[in-house]
Amino acid sequence: MFAGAKFEDANRVRISGCSVPPCKLKRRTKASVEQKFVPDQDCDNIVNSVNAAVLGVPLPFVGVDGTSACENLFNADGTSAGCTLKKGVEYTYKREFPILQIYPTVRIFVYFFARFRASLLEQRFLVEAMVIKRKNNETTDLDGDTLRVGARQSHDHVLRGPGEDHQLRGAARIFWKTI
Repeated sequence: MFAGAKFEDANRVRISGCSVPPCKLKRRTKASVEQKFVPDQDCDNIVNSVNAAVLGVPLPFVGVDGTSACENLFNADGTSAGCTLKKGVEYTYKREFPILQIYPTVRIFVYFFARFRASLLEQRFLVEAMVIKRKNNETTDLDGDTLRVGARQSHDHVLRGPGEDHQLRGAARIFWKTI
């Protein structure tokens, strides 16, 4: 491990409404992401960074990218964890976000980041997805199966951007790096 950027059991990621990648993200619906993790050092001031690579161009998810992640962090008992995370304690990151009508109906790669500023850690994972049109008779929330994705750890010191790791099929990847 490098520079203390280690999380135990970090392969516990779930995407709602998705049983097989690419995850189908329906316009005018909501999708949710959940990840359990255990930091190996104290962390605070955590910020969401969610981007989608659309035709090779990274675009932020409106209303999610750049927002505080504090309200998205929960203790193992389901209570709010707030903005300060303690070393060795299990937490769950949960985030729901809208799939807006303006999103193009193309295959995308969604990059989720949780930036832990005080501890200089960055946790991220990549999900292959497709934005699709919602049928008129469908409900407005995604439901059904949940994709539980595997993970692999990267020791890269450079962020991988759109256009890289696109051989991904059937699993999301989680990356950690020092920032």
